[in-house]
Amino acid sequence: MKKFVLFISVVSLCLFVGQSTQASQGSWQTFTREDGLPSNNISSIFEDSQGNIWCTTMSGVARYDGRIWRAFKKEDGLYANEAAGYADSKGNVWFLSQVGISKFDGKKFEKSKKLMNINQIYEDATGNIWLCTSIGLLTDWKSSDDFIKFGISEGLMSQLIYGMCVDSSKRIWVATGKGTSVYDGKKWINYGDTNGAPEKRTFNVLEDKNGNMWFGTKKGIFRYNGKEWTSYTKDEGMPGNDVLFMKMDNKGQIWASFGGKTREWGLIPAVVGLVQRSGVVKFDGKEWISFTVEDGAPNSKVIRMHIDSKDNIWCDTFTVGVYRYDGNQWSDYRREKGFYVNHYRNFFEDRNGHIWFSTANGVLQFDRENWTHYTKENGLPTNIINSIFEDSKGNIWVGTLNGLAKYSR
Repeated sequence: MKKFVLFISVVSLCLFVGQSTQASQGSWQTFTREDGLPSNNISSIFEDSQGNIWCTTMSGVARYDGRIWRAFKKEDGLYANEAAGYADSKGNVWFLSQVGISKFDGKKFEKSKKLMNINQIYEDATGNIWLCTSIGLLTDWKSSDDFIKFGISEGLMSQLIYGMCVDSSKRIWVATGKGTSVYDGKKWINYGDTNGAPEKRTFNVLEDKNGNMWFGTKKGIFRYNGKEWTSYTKDEGMPGNDVLFMKMDNKGQIWASFGGKTREWGLIPAVVGLVQRSGVVKFDGKEWISFTVEDGAPNSKVIRMHIDSKDNIWCDTFTVGVYRYDGNQWSDYRREKGFYVNHYRNFFEDRNGHIWFSTANGVLQFDRENWTHYTKENGLPTNIINSIFEDSKGNIWVGTLNGLAKYSR
């Protein structure tokens, strides 16, 4: 199940409109190519362990040391100009592309040999870096051609890796194209659909507070308690089998949203095709609770789901609004009721517990009571926002289609 905002009455709508505000205190500073960025179209923003701010673009990456920007491109050591960035705890910055990975140690880049389809980078509790790729699981990079590789010959069920999770016992759970593999530090144990485990393609893996492992698949949700598997599917009363998202709140409750392409799951014709509907459910430790349209939950496919520090459930539906569930009721925010947008691109909670959304109509901030809307009129380079990030000093960084913006409070 999932917490989300959907339910809202005429009274609550009036309250929302009355509490909407425009930009308040604080100032925006913008950076563009004239300041040293490789492009004005900013994809993502992050901070390394030295406090440097990094941004990625389709034309390269850039580092800001608090004084100047320095751009890096393929000729400087990147595998590709378009890359996703990750800063590890040891001071290295990793850049992932579709064909390889580059590591920057603060002075120089080192490139790996050619790798295909790097899906995820993960740093475990001991600082080891793991790479999920289409050729297997890689770790312990010592040089460009020196990895420890886990593939079929080493015990994995498949070399196509969708994701991984390290549990509280430091075992590594890997979702592959043919099932789930577990590494205990010495050997691999494989679970597939022949022994009660999830079907071949597993996309969501998490551990609950009791040490149970949960798996979200296209054929339902599966739980493993260390001895046996339990399946939760449409046959067991779930709203569907196609798990879109699965997350755990601070109480240890499991939330999930479903989609699907079956007629009984609410597929309806539209001008440009078909609209999928979704379902939101919660497992409270004993049973599953479903939230329906009658409860105020979304009646459209949930494309993003987030749980904040107060256990509010936020859902993005793309077409029918943003929904929030506060533990008691659903609230929905949508354009037709006077809200600024129908969906958000990025969700971020800052150190003060304020919620920030990047949208195609500026930046939205929710302080648990009031909404604040930041647009180009308030100092943003443009209203089309790609990413949002808070640095270690509490500054908010916003990546847009026309430059980078820093909000100082």
